[in-house]
Amino acid sequence: MWPLMTGTGFNGDVTSLAPDGSGNLYVGGNFTSYNGTAVNRVVRLTATGTVDGTFATGSGTGFNDAVFSLAPAVGAGTCMWEATSPATTGRRR
Repeated sequence: MWPLMTGTGFNGDVTSLAPDGSGNLYVGGNFTSYNGTAVNRVVRLTATGTVDGTFATGSGTGFNDAVFSLAPAVGAGTCMWEATSPATTGRRR
């Protein structure tokens, strides 16, 4: 469904994938870029495999450590992480 096999891909481990039901895919892990775009461990990709520029991670800096689980919620992604400075809505578990 998502053409993730194009470009340079992720520069680290992907630990979680969560489709949102509208064609987008949330991806979490221990990476800081996708196809050369800085995404800092969490990104929402469109159905074409490109970074969704409308998805904001709070301050825009992402997380400072790995994201292990994602669950899309209505209008936003919810994340579980191991980090000391999340920049999006979530709960540390």
